[in-house]
Amino acid sequence: MSRRHLAFMLSCSCALVLFGFGCKKSAPVGVVPEPIIHLQPVGTPVPLPKATPPSSATPEPKKPNVTTPSPQTPPAHDDYSDQQIIYLRKVMANLNSASSFRADLTIPSDDNVASGTIEFVRSVGLHGLLSIGGSLQAEVYIVGADVLFRSNTSTWTNIGNTTEGAQVKQLFQSTLSGTDQAGITISETARFSPTKDDPSGCRLYSFTQYTPEGNKLPLKVCVKNDLPVSISSPAAGGTVEIRYRDFNQWITISPPKL
Repeated sequence: MSRRHLAFMLSCSCALVLFGFGCKKSAPVGVVPEPIIHLQPVGTPVPLPKATPPSSATPEPKKPNVTTPSPQTPPAHDDYSDQQIIYLRKVMANLNSASSFRADLTIPSDDNVASGTIEFVRSVGLHGLLSIGGSLQAEVYIVGADVLFRSNTSTWTNIGNTTEGAQVKQLFQSTLSGTDQAGITISETARFSPTKDDPSGCRLYSFTQYTPEGNKLPLKVCVKNDLPVSISSPAAGGTVEIRYRDFNQWITISPPKL
């Protein structure tokens, strides 16, 4: 087993935290951090170099007015956005309760694009396949305590009891456990543009919400039959996107026998 290939799969999977596959990161994909400006608080004395006082008294120069910019805060609530928040939370709940689905992934990087497919059956497990540049592939089955992994055409290995296997299981924990995290979190700070019909046949919801750190996170969710068809967000090198299909359909997860 190639640890480099496994690391590739883990890093690509981490990019999917935005879409509910359980990988926790300090900053979501697509976030462009606001610049940090360190200013001295208003009212704090500014140390000045000592100088010999002149022989005759001179008026003390006026101190410049120092203002500290207010931290970036989300815009005020509006009824339209509040309604969309409620609806999209229901859509994510429907995703979370789906018994099965397939998902196609696109994960850009600075020099290439990773793509893949996930097959998920809640009562059985998950099969994932990721590739980049057509030359590097990583495949995994997660069934019970087993994490079966291979890179390209290497031999299948059960890494369920290894540190790497624990990482893989953690990445997909929310999807496999059925917690309410199996979908993007629609924040109270979300503010929506008017919805519109997408050419693919779904209803497109475009909005921006704020992370706990105060960073803007633009998102697009296309919905059909109260289920997400796609979720996307800008990232370095392009757009991270996951497209869902085959909800609650018969899907067979057939891990190899070792």
